[in-house]
Amino acid sequence: MVYASSKSDLLSLSYTDRVLSDSRVETHRVRIENARTRQESLSLDGPGFLCARVPSRIVGEHWTELVDGDSQPGVEPSAVSLEYVEELLPTIRGLVDAREVLPLFDTVRVRFSENHPTRSWMGTSAFAHIDFTRDQIEEFLGRTFAAMGISRDISGRIAMIQAWRPITPAPQDNPFALCDGRTVAPEDIIAAEVHGPAGEKFKAVAAHYNPAHRWSFFPDMDEEEVIIWKGYDSEGDPLNVLHSSFHDTTVENPVPRGSVECRFVALF
Repeated sequence: MVYASSKSDLLSLSYTDRVLSDSRVETHRVRIENARTRQESLSLDGPGFLCARVPSRIVGEHWTELVDGDSQPGVEPSAVSLEYVEELLPTIRGLVDAREVLPLFDTVRVRFSENHPTRSWMGTSAFAHIDFTRDQIEEFLGRTFAAMGISRDISGRIAMIQAWRPITPAPQDNPFALCDGRTVAPEDIIAAEVHGPAGEKFKAVAAHYNPAHRWSFFPDMDEEEVIIWKGYDSEGDPLNVLHSSFHDTTVENPVPRGSVECRFVALF
């Protein structure tokens, strides 16, 4: 697994730096277990993630439009992207006891591994990270409220719930792995700064290596399965669910991965 260098207190990267292999990072050999065989029940309030079966008409019939709609950051979401989010909303709302759950503006992303013939503006990420800090989530919420023409109080508890789905057959060449948030200590976490294509900066989170980290993945996922995890929660102890892609060397002739992801914010 690729982690931020132990000598660094800030990981700075650009949108194109999805696979890091320089002095900013360290590679560590970690065990990634089969999440399907874990004995405990997986939940957002346990390890921080789970896998649900949520069929998608959009992925089945319109994934090329999803790719076309994800042309660059900061643009109005396409109609097909909004439809995809609406398919997932009932499932997300059923997982959190919140007064409201809203999709975050401009966070539907389609990605492909370097071996896939199709390209999107953002590739797969291959280092342990968390996407956003609260400041960044609040900025995206502001854009969401403006786009929807609404106003909401966000002074209380907020949580970001994320959803990831493969759009290519199994087994994928870059599976998606998550770290049990309960095994990541606060001192493992460091700041990350992502530089956008227009010079904008986004606040994210990276991590130093800790052998206590417990990584899992869901092998042989199909297009009807979605990994759902808690990317942030302002209440209680930090639940630091790191995530990353990785090369699965145990699979022969893997399929180049394509995936779609999106983010929601729960207001309590």
